[in-house]
Amino acid sequence: GDLEFQMYLNDEIGRLKESVGSHINEGSTPLNENFKKVRAKLDSYSKRPIDSKMVEEVFYIQDLLAEVKRNAD
Repeated sequence: GDLEFQMYLNDEIGRLKESVGSHINEGSTPLNENFKKVRAKLDSYSKRPIDSKMVEEVFYIQDLLAEVKRNAD
């Protein structure tokens, strides 16, 4: 149900925050700046109710991280 999905999304957001955090370093490369923006977005989710836009953004961030991972290998 709805509650299960909320719990899943919260777990996923936590996981994404860790993953994004692991990519952020002291440099000011465009990618680094993007990761900082993504992390700020993820942080903002705790302050708002889940809606379809947030869910879309989470999926987008998942794809982004998968892409970065593929390029790193």
